[in-house]
Parts: sequence; C-alpha cells; structure tokens
Amino acid sequence: MSALILFFLTCPIGAVFGLLVPVATSRTWEAQNGQFHEPNDQDLLRAYFVGEFDAISLVSVGTELKRTSAPAHSSGNRVRPAGNTLVPEFHSGDWEERFVVGETASANFVDSGEQAYSWREAWVQDPLGAGAVPLEMARAEELLTAAEAAPEAVWKEKMAVRSLRMYHHARWLAERGHTVSAEVRFREAANLAKRSRRSILASHSLGRLGYFLVQWCRHEEAKLVLAEADHLNTKSNPLAKYLHGVILRKEAVNFKDSDPEKLRAAEEKILAAQTQPSDELEAERVQLVEDIQFWRSVGEDPWKCIHARDVARAIICISAHLVFAFPKMLL
Repeated sequence: MSALILFFLTCPIGAVFGLLVPVATSRTWEAQNGQFHEPNDQDLLRAYFVGEFDAISLVSVGTELKRTSAPAHSSGNRVRPAGNTLVPEFHSGDWEERFVVGETASANFVDSGEQAYSWREAWVQDPLGAGAVPLEMARAEELLTAAEAAPEAVWKEKMAVRSLRMYHHARWLAERGHTVSAEVRFREAANLAKRSRRSILASHSLGRLGYFLVQWCRHEEAKLVLAEADHLNTKSNPLAKYLHGVILRKEAVNFKDSDPEKLRAAEEKILAAQTQPSDELEAERVQLVEDIQFWRSVGEDPWKCIHARDVARAIICISAHLVFAFPKMLL
C-alpha cells in the first residue's frame, strides 16, 4: 500500500498532538517521503493578480497572523547563523539595509542544511506562535519586516521576497518535525504573497501546507487549505489539485455517506492533475489514475475485469458485477 494511503489510515501519535512529533533531519525526511523537486524561486515570484479571493479566503479570514514581541536577545550580542557570516544586531533606520541583511541571513541559514540544525545552538520562543525556532531564523525574519517600510514602487517586490523566505523557513521546520512553527509560517507566507499579488507563491505555500497537514493526519484542515491553493492557481499547482482530489475521493466513498457524483468530481480532479513534485507522489498518482480508469472501464464492460492487474482485483470486480446482476435476474 502506498505511503500516502497509509497516512490516511494510520496517524502517528506525534502528528496528532503537533508538538510531540519526533524530530527528523531533512535527510531522513527525504529517505522516507522522497525529495521534492522545488520550482525555481524566480518562478514562484512571478506576479499574477490574486483577485477578490483574498477577501473570502477559506483559510485566512479571521486568522491574520499578528506579530508578538521580537525574539529576546542579550544586549550587545551578535547572532551566529549557520554559515560563516554573522548577523549583526543593529537599529539602522535604513529599511533596505536591514532587509538585505535579513534576506542574506535567511538564505545562508536555509542553504546550510543540517549544519543549521542543532539543539546546542540558540532556539527561542516563536514570535509568530506557540512553538520554538532557531534564533538565527527569528532574527532574519525580524529584519525582513523592514519590507513594510519600502517605497511604493518596490513594496510588492520586497514583500514577495519576504514571503518566499518565510516559505523556505516553513519547509525547513516542517521537514524536521516542528509542526506548529512550520504551519504558522506557511500561512504567513501565503498571506504575504497575496498582499504582494503573487498568486503562484500563495498557492504553492498553501499547497505545501496541505501536503504536510495530510502527513500530520489533519485531513479536514488539509481539505480547506488545498481547496484554496487550487483556487488561487489552477494551472501550476498539481500537488494541491491532486491531494485535494484524493481527500474528496476518500470522502465520496465513505460507507455511511457515499456519493457517486462527488466521487466522479473528485476523480476528475485527480485525472486533471499533472506530474507531481516528488517521485513517490508521482508513482502514487499514476497508479491511482490507472485504478480510476480501470473501474470506469469495467463499469461499462464487465468482461474487462479479466484485465485487472492482480487476481484479488479481478475477483472483486467480478463479484461486484454478480451482486448487482443477481436482482435483475430474479425479475
């Protein structure tokens, strides 16, 4: 059984309680879940008008993130990020200088990979929520807020870059099991992207959040997030479209409340999804598409049951046709 289906059937205790998720390195994550093929940052920053959907967002209405106090720093200290450079603590009035330092610190931290991940380094209370984050990350995010002071001519551009850095922080945390801090950053990245009218980036951030919510067995929340991600960008977010279809398909075949029309709509969404961003998900999609096409074909022609890829499937197919045919034979 595929890994994705297993996540729907079984939920690790840690994933249910969020903060108790065992810490995993990105190498372990890639080994277990497959490496994602991330789009180029420049592609994510492409400008597309988000439209009025911002006002009726399924996720963000009433849940705008508000910053609390900045991370506590010792007076006069300098923060050591992953990498060879230092992030100075300064109070310059130059927004651009602060922003550039924050962007550089964020990129250095994320690019350093496992070198940045150590409990021996300073971690602080998350300024955005109830979790904890590396001090280097919090400091970079604090500096990136300088984008708010950017002139109107470049404000959207700088806010989009800030959103992109927040997305990379969210992914870094999610891959290491820090669910609370990761989730709040995926949502913040999407909100910032929508403010800067980057629908691709907003959709991508919510699509990745939806993926992780499925991993964390929070399917109802994942359904809402993925629906918004697909709505924001129907053409270039195959992950959101596919996972949303999988969740809807699972609901449609519920034994207590099955719905053939909802099932067909969910399957059409799956069939419309394109290549997935990881080899594992793509293999699952291909297999699921084959399954959908098989069951549709045997619905029209029972003799096609013999073309099932295994004996068990053929027996189920034939048995189902016999069950439905038997009452008709008695009439």
